[in-house]
Amino acid sequence: MTSSKPTPQPTLDYWVLVTLLVLGLTSFLALPHQPAAQFWTILLTAVGYVCWGVWHHQRQQNLYWQVVVEYALIAGLMVALVISLLWP
Repeated sequence: MTSSKPTPQPTLDYWVLVTLLVLGLTSFLALPHQPAAQFWTILLTAVGYVCWGVWHHQRQQNLYWQVVVEYALIAGLMVALVISLLWP
C-alpha cells in the first residue's frame, strides 16, 4: 500500500474562479458607455484569471512555468478577442 499525500479538494478553487468571472462580467456590463473602464475591467479579470491559475495549481502541487504561460496565453487571447469584437 502506498501512502500519498491527499491533495486539497478544488471545490473552493472553482468557487473563487466563478466569483472572479461573474464579478468581471457584471462590472463590464455595468459600464456600457465607458470603453476605458470596460477595457480595465477586462484586463483586471484576465490578470485575476492568471493569478487564480497560479494559486490553484500551487494548491494542487502541480505548478510549473508551462502552466503559468498557458494561463497567460489564454487570458491574452480572451482580452484580444473581446477587444477586437467590441472595438473594431
